[in-house]
Amino acid sequence: MMQTGDMRNFQHYILTQTSLGVGEQIYGLGERFGALNKVGQSVVLWNADGGTSSDQAYKNVSFWLSNKGYGIFIDTPQRVELEIGSERSCRVQTSIEGQRLKWYIIYGTYAAATALYITSMLDQRLSGPTPKDVLSRYTTLTGKSNCLPAWSFGLRLTTSFTTEYDENTINGFLEGMRDRDIPFAVFHYDAFWMRPFHWCDFEFMASHFPDPKAQIKRLKESGLVSKISVWINTYIGQASPVFQEAADKGYLLKRKNGDVLKWDLWQAGMGIVDFTNPDACKWFRSKLDALFDIGVDTIKTDFGERIPTKDVQWFDNNVDAERTHNHYAFIYNKPVYEALQERYGKDGAVVFARAACAGTQRFPLQWGGDCESTFEAMAESLRGGLSLGLCGYSFWSVDIGGFEGYPDPTVYKRWLKCRLMPYLYSESLEAVKNGWPLSVRAMSLEFPEDRTAWYCDQQFMLGSKILVAPVFDESGEVEFYLPSGRWSSFRDASRTIDGPKWVTEKHNFETLPLDIREGTILVLGKEGGKRTNYDWTKPEDHEVRIYEPDGESSFPLCDPEGKLFAILKTTEDHGTWRVDVIEVRMR
Repeated sequence: MMQTGDMRNFQHYILTQTSLGVGEQIYGLGERFGALNKVGQSVVLWNADGGTSSDQAYKNVSFWLSNKGYGIFIDTPQRVELEIGSERSCRVQTSIEGQRLKWYIIYGTYAAATALYITSMLDQRLSGPTPKDVLSRYTTLTGKSNCLPAWSFGLRLTTSFTTEYDENTINGFLEGMRDRDIPFAVFHYDAFWMRPFHWCDFEFMASHFPDPKAQIKRLKESGLVSKISVWINTYIGQASPVFQEAADKGYLLKRKNGDVLKWDLWQAGMGIVDFTNPDACKWFRSKLDALFDIGVDTIKTDFGERIPTKDVQWFDNNVDAERTHNHYAFIYNKPVYEALQERYGKDGAVVFARAACAGTQRFPLQWGGDCESTFEAMAESLRGGLSLGLCGYSFWSVDIGGFEGYPDPTVYKRWLKCRLMPYLYSESLEAVKNGWPLSVRAMSLEFPEDRTAWYCDQQFMLGSKILVAPVFDESGEVEFYLPSGRWSSFRDASRTIDGPKWVTEKHNFETLPLDIREGTILVLGKEGGKRTNYDWTKPEDHEVRIYEPDGESSFPLCDPEGKLFAILKTTEDHGTWRVDVIEVRMR
């Protein structure tokens, strides 16, 4: 900036450039809903409430992954602007306002060993760079996800933005699900459990819920639901007495003149909880403890993106407002998650968070925000989940049917997964240990040497062994890519296909492409099971299948408490394959 006459408003910027190699592709940067490969895009890392159909994002993560075997972590929480082969076609440009910038360049060489044990240092063989190892190293730096309890894998039913509901309404929702034989694990009270314009004061609306503790107890004792969730955010409406309580104690964000900052970008005149104040964090947690006391098991932490940066004074005088805009997602979700851990145990805590930044993968899980009720929005959401997974987020979810509009019933089909829980839960522990995504894993993580796999953004790996191709058309027709190897249909084991190959299939509402990788031992819950939290280690409650086995096939089966229960391994005996239990650890 040529500004030498008046230096009072002089701004300093740092611009970096790295070479974008021939054929190089760039991935990650948070939950982004456009093309999975970011080359050719301008990306701004600045949390915003923009839905899923624009270049705005709820979850901006300053990490990107290259298909050339390395990753870059831009170690700053502030606004970052990137030109990825856009301003200059052979460069990745990074720009921030400031005079200091720290990078971590994360290479992907790893020591290959078995999935379960490293036998000895002499047996390790150096291999080429892999994206899985880059993610493992990145999450070693910024934190890995914690484990989730088995019940959290189940379906959630929500009131969404139903503006008038009470106990009878809720019972109608639950009984309707039961009568349709649709299983679910969590019932979620969305915004209107509190009084309008009081959000968020943590108080059940007395006119509709005169005794919430007794009501929640009745719901659980009826067997209609086992876990309860409630919606919160960090804004406090000035109509609520809680606003004045928080303002008087200095728990709300202020302007530079000392006044409480009143923010209109949700409801008129809201206060914003200042989590840089340790006492405000304790106060906020006390409000959550009161909810736990009446039977709430998990919290949906909505919002956290609309955080002001102008004329702002945080409690901690060292805090920079620009740098706190994105980082607020971290300091918001951290006390909520820790409160849940304190009440329900280290591995019993579950949040359902919308905003995120680098490091919030420690507080699972995240969901994809406000998507439209269309197949196109479903595809947008999948791209967002794939991108977020490539930033080390193990767990991610999405609204079935979308949030905005009126979905065609076809959008709701093909979602249940209860029989897969023995497989999913063991895979989740491996994902947590290594910093890999479980829920939607990009094809490139499992098949990094397959150039086509890097482009696949309409399918995903569910863990390491199951390929899923969602149906994005009401006709049921779907085209998907099978990498090298033999693939067997989950529904029809006699149907095998040798990849690499593009396949087109047509499915009814009870099926979708689920293809199992060769060499897989798949442990399933029993046929007809409709719960995610059950003891699948009992022989009568599981089924074991093997798909194109070899002498290297094995599977570590964990119980619903996350403990290794048995290691299954295939053995050939006179041309017949069987599954042996080579180790059992009794609980």
